Amino acid sequence: MFRQFFRVENSRNRATGGRGLGLAICSNIVDGHQGTISAYHSPAGGLGIRIEFPLN
Repeated sequence: MFRQFFRVENSRNRATGGRGLGLAICSNIVDGHQGTISAYHSPAGGLGIRIEFPLN
């Protein structure tokens, strides 16, 4: 989920959908700050993303 997404099918392209880079970029930023990022099922519905950074 946190790796760059590659489209195999040409029917969905940049004009009709995203590039699949958002979570991959977030993951790299969080890793660069020695943090963690994870996904979970949100009780409110859908997907939740948890990001944690060390205090020191």
